[in-house]
Amino acid sequence: MQATLEDFFKALRGSDLEIHLNAQVEAARAVELVGWSDRALLKSALGTTLAKTTVDRALFDEAFDHFFRFSSFENLAAPGGAVRPGVQPGADATPAQDPPEQSPKNQTATGSGGPGGCQGSGGQALSQLLLSGDSAALAKRMQEAAREVGLTDIWFFTQKGFYTQKIQQAMGLELLDREISDAKRQTLAPERAKELELARKKLFEEVRNFVERKLALFGTAPTRQLHDDFLQTQKLSNIEKRDFARMHVIVSKIAKRLADRHSRRKKQRVRGQLDFRKTLRKNAAYDGVMFETFWR
Repeated sequence: MQATLEDFFKALRGSDLEIHLNAQVEAARAVELVGWSDRALLKSALGTTLAKTTVDRALFDEAFDHFFRFSSFENLAAPGGAVRPGVQPGADATPAQDPPEQSPKNQTATGSGGPGGCQGSGGQALSQLLLSGDSAALAKRMQEAAREVGLTDIWFFTQKGFYTQKIQQAMGLELLDREISDAKRQTLAPERAKELELARKKLFEEVRNFVERKLALFGTAPTRQLHDDFLQTQKLSNIEKRDFARMHVIVSKIAKRLADRHSRRKKQRVRGQLDFRKTLRKNAAYDGVMFETFWR
């Protein structure tokens, strides 16, 4: 779960919330104490350690709700048209559903599933999960595939297609396409080919929506930083009117940094030196002879 926490810190930075190292350490300790099973308790613990002001708290709540939102494949239905039993569409998932780091033993048990990428969920094929409507297993596999391809590094909207394809491949798209081709060649199974094609379209839509949500979560801060760096190198006369509001924010941040830097009084190391004022005041009755000395 450490990787999940680090991804959440990255999402908070993308929401313009400064997260210092000591706050990250406190947040990790808080998670160890409260665990991941209770969503409300986890949100309260992380919010207490990471959000210090009311503005920061509002940013934290929004980022938390977006990051720990598990709505993928929630309306996935089996070929019969009914939602898979035991899965409630639209129900909010808890952070515990985010896949933990797999140990080498677990990786051996689940396996990669051959050329189709990671299969997970006990080695069950992607086509079986799609046709059975197992939304929980599909969401878990998509999370694992996203971590495998490094989705948190997405910056620009032009990368959406790349990550969408990479995640599908990691989930087992190659094997699914092979099954579709085999079903089309078999004249006795035309319905299965149609079902697999519909399931593939549904998979593409879910993965694409998932990537778009992650782009909004992780790609905002890098894009804004690039734009800010560009504005800082431009002449004021060349800046467009639409960027004036952003320039006010940039100048305010620079002014705050300068104020913090120059407002700090440099403490001189005076410990152990003679305190002349106290010494002279105390020895005034002795005509200035320093019978009693005072040190800092």
